[in-house]
Amino acid sequence: MAFWQQDGDVLFADERHQREHARLLAQDYKALLPCTTAAVLEFGPGRADTAPLIAPHCARLILS
Repeated sequence: MAFWQQDGDVLFADERHQREHARLLAQDYKALLPCTTAAVLEFGPGRADTAPLIAPHCARLILS
């Protein structure tokens, strides 16, 4: 768990790159949503950068 909570992401060149990655992921997730009344479970380690981008497109977003 400590690995995922450490500061700094070595996967991204800079903050702009990280934001763009989150935007593209959210775009892909939104395309998979069956309707705006869907309940979505976002399951994964790390930061929830896509949450604000996905939440408006579903009835309920659960982060775990």
